[in-house]
Amino acid sequence: MIIGNILVVDDDFGTREIIKHNVIEQGHQATAVEDGEKAIELLKSRAFDLVLLDVLMPGLDGHEVLRRLKADHLLRHIPVVMISGLDDIKSVVTCIEIGAEDFLTNPSTQPCSVHASILAREKNSQR
Repeated sequence: MIIGNILVVDDDFGTREIIKHNVIEQGHQATAVEDGEKAIELLKSRAFDLVLLDVLMPGLDGHEVLRRLKADHLLRHIPVVMISGLDDIKSVVTCIEIGAEDFLTNPSTQPCSVHASILAREKNSQR
């Protein structure tokens, strides 16, 4: 398995820590931040293989963070998987249209969901 460096972005401390823990349990490195501004700053200063990004956050929400990442020629290559408690199709479509690779609905904190998403990203990056 390829070990990835994964950024977890979620404003909810408990969810953020559970996702981070699950990522580490799968053998990856994980960094977690609580808002979109910090995520963008970190992505500009360090290399990440994948971003797990919450949709609903105060300040810069996940949609805006995703838009900014995909508009930045240095960051647009980083795969982003959106995570949300929202289960409406409009939100999923919006995320995919903006450029997300995948969309996981809660309970996305379940190890199998996070792990499956990570493995899919790894497989695609090897092509």
